[in-house]
Amino acid sequence: MMPEDSLGAIDALIRSVAMGGCGGPSAAEIPVVCTLSTAAGAGGEEVAERLAERLHVGFFDKRILQRVAKEADISSEVLKRLDECVEGMKGAWLRSLFMGEDLSKETFRRNLINVILGIGCKGGVILGRGGNFILAHRPVLRVRVVGSPSLCARRIAKQQGIDASAAERVRRQTDRDRRQFIRTLYGKEISDPLGYDLMLNSDHLRLEALTEIAVLALQRRRENALEQTGE
Repeated sequence: MMPEDSLGAIDALIRSVAMGGCGGPSAAEIPVVCTLSTAAGAGGEEVAERLAERLHVGFFDKRILQRVAKEADISSEVLKRLDECVEGMKGAWLRSLFMGEDLSKETFRRNLINVILGIGCKGGVILGRGGNFILAHRPVLRVRVVGSPSLCARRIAKQQGIDASAAERVRRQTDRDRRQFIRTLYGKEISDPLGYDLMLNSDHLRLEALTEIAVLALQRRRENALEQTGE
């Protein structure tokens, strides 16, 4: 667990940057923003892409890393390696660990927060990276897609062309890594329902139906935001 002072510092950082970033929203200026978190094999990646296409906004997944790399003035490859193993980094995070370039956990977190806040000001569908926690104080829709472990493993087996036991290992490891990523950077639980506005189960609904539900929920979320501004 992260110490309480660290958790407080993270929340304070997100709140302060969020409040100073975009200014007050108006009817014409509220950006179309949706964050989407997904369990491995639940189909959330496909829903996110469909949602971005349906809403005519940008889709941000790995491109978030490119922006973080630019903000930190380091190579995308170095950032990718840090992003992939962030859950395993301990202690002081060893400056100059990657190719002699300096990047601490705090620097990574701050740049990631700044990049996602920037996307939140302009609009888009943000996949993963804890966007739902970073944009919790903005008029965005925060979605998580889940599914039963057995069905998720079957999807992974089909997508990757591997057997059932290998797919289950992939599912477990991917979910474990994502859970630890969120805990390490934000001190949050990725599966906490209070971190989302909408939880979607892909077991019995097609991805098209999940997308439609998300579109409708986003429309209602924006209407509510407008009502709160008094417009």
